[in-house]
Amino acid sequence: MFVQWHQWKDDAIDWDQCQQSCRPLCQQFEGILQQVVDLGYARKERTPWDQTVRTSQQLLHCQEALQIFLAIHQGIESTNNAAERALRQAVIQCKISLGVQSASAAICRSQLFTLIPNL
Repeated sequence: MFVQWHQWKDDAIDWDQCQQSCRPLCQQFEGILQQVVDLGYARKERTPWDQTVRTSQQLLHCQEALQIFLAIHQGIESTNNAAERALRQAVIQCKISLGVQSASAAICRSQLFTLIPNL
């Protein structure tokens, strides 16, 4: 899907072609998730496989959300890289300063970060 997304971003294909070429990939992904869920696991099992099945179940429940960048509005980013980049400086500052110790300090810090993003 990322190949098609980047082709659209580079104007190699139009939006309809991007959506059409991604549909089979989405259906295939959903089919694989369903196969994993159908295989199941033993009750109260705690293994990597049962975690895989549970994760597959969760992904099936939010399948539409995973494809929102294809369905609703043209141009929604397919990754959350921009959001992570926007938060990166605040996260680094919190790690360096070892966070805050009170709720009021947390509110103060969050307000400062909204005013001065590169603090």
